[in-house]
Amino acid sequence: MNISEIDDKIIDRLWKGEAFSDKTLWEMFYTLTEDEARNYSKERWFKGRDVRGNHITRKLKKFWPAICSGVSEHRNKLLNDTSVQKLYKLYNSSLSLSILCYVAAGSAEDAERLAEILLPVSEGEAEKKRYVTLEGVYKQEELMMYLTSSNASIIVGMDGAIKELENARDAIVKRKNDEIRKIQSRLDAIKMLTAFSGTVEEDPPAEAETVAETEEVNT
Repeated sequence: MNISEIDDKIIDRLWKGEAFSDKTLWEMFYTLTEDEARNYSKERWFKGRDVRGNHITRKLKKFWPAICSGVSEHRNKLLNDTSVQKLYKLYNSSLSLSILCYVAAGSAEDAERLAEILLPVSEGEAEKKRYVTLEGVYKQEELMMYLTSSNASIIVGMDGAIKELENARDAIVKRKNDEIRKIQSRLDAIKMLTAFSGTVEEDPPAEAETVAETEEVNT
């Protein structure tokens, strides 16, 4: 969560001990992490100052426990509600690209069934087990955004893997073609040598014939 999105007035009300419903806290802070809350505290109360961590911690304790508790309680409620869709990840740990896809479903069982329909087992997955895990619980109006972006990241990764393999393949083909050309060049050369050597044997030089005739006359 971007700390600039945090409402200072809400933090001040929490600071004073005002109670908010778990649902309200979830809707306002469900993506806020403790590190982000700590950064918020530092920026708001100690900006430009060199302070110790315990100064920030004291500020953090004024509002973070209430947020953390409320968000956690409402998240658990949503997890147990099968009518509320969550984001699930389908993966196969035996594959090099282990994440297969993300789906939105009310439960892990529904996610598994949906994945089997949308993404049947491929040849590369034969005899390898699939797994479904919860990826995240989000606001319903934001869920599709997370689903789309998560699957888009898989597509980008797979496109990159294909291009990498294609480049590796092309490099091997080029290397083998270079080796073939070198061998072909040597082959052509030895064929020429063989052809030339054959011509010498069939048609010896005239000087050799003259020497042979001279020896025969002398004899």
